[in-house]
Amino acid sequence: MMTANGSPLSDVELSLFSWHLHIPLPLGVLLLLSFLLGALVFYVIAVLASLRDRRELEQLRKRVAELEREKAAALQAARIPSGPLPQMPPVVPMPGIPGMPGPGTLPGHHPGPPAGYPPGAY
Repeated sequence: MMTANGSPLSDVELSLFSWHLHIPLPLGVLLLLSFLLGALVFYVIAVLASLRDRRELEQLRKRVAELEREKAAALQAARIPSGPLPQMPPVVPMPGIPGMPGPGTLPGHHPGPPAGYPPGAY
């Protein structure tokens, strides 16, 4: 069995370096107060960090909205007016290459050798 001096309900004398305090509170109450004080300090730190994070999130949301507006404006400016698309891309004849189909040649039609060349020489 514990004596009155060793029980959690006895008064506590606290020594901090050379400073002696006699606290007229039982040890159990002192422990409970220290836990509550630690929880309060932790809560204050968490609230301060949360406020800072909330400000940062608001700034990031504004930045995202701004970038989305810029992207939408860029897409609107780059949009090509719709119309009928050509069936085949235009063929540009290259000078110096014999037998290159010109713009008037139908797709898939080979015009044959140019005049003055023997067959198979090109």
